[in-house]
Amino acid sequence: MRKLMAYGSVAVLALAIFAYKERAGDEIKIFSPERDVQAVVDQMNYMVPQESITFRLVRSESEADIYIRFKDNLEVSGADAVSFTHRGQIYVANTAPVESLPTIFLHEILHCAGVGHEENASSVMYAYTQKHGKISTQQIRDLQRLSGITTPERWIAQLRLLL
Repeated sequence: MRKLMAYGSVAVLALAIFAYKERAGDEIKIFSPERDVQAVVDQMNYMVPQESITFRLVRSESEADIYIRFKDNLEVSGADAVSFTHRGQIYVANTAPVESLPTIFLHEILHCAGVGHEENASSVMYAYTQKHGKISTQQIRDLQRLSGITTPERWIAQLRLLL
């Protein structure tokens, strides 16, 4: 029986990896209850090619792919934001520079898609907060995997960050 359960678990994991890899949605739904971030979302939509993906605010956490909260203390020294890939949650410091919020949101949302930091200072995935960051074609494909993401796929994205 244990052997059958182990094989079943491996099969489910393999299917989740395949489903995550092949996912290609065109809309990422964001829920942010504390602040009106519509202007930030509009700027994010301007930063990505229009035919690739769209960011949209939704009214409830249950319909969101990404949940963004603002906090006074992130408990990470010097960070303007942190993401929890396996939950699809992003916490942004209340002290984060307003003009950098679109880049900060994109950066953290890409973490939720399983993308790590880059050394290129012009990339949206540069490790330090910046006002403008460029997004690559591969990063667009990674974002497209977030549309309608499931819990097992969130764990796959988390594993990508660790590898």
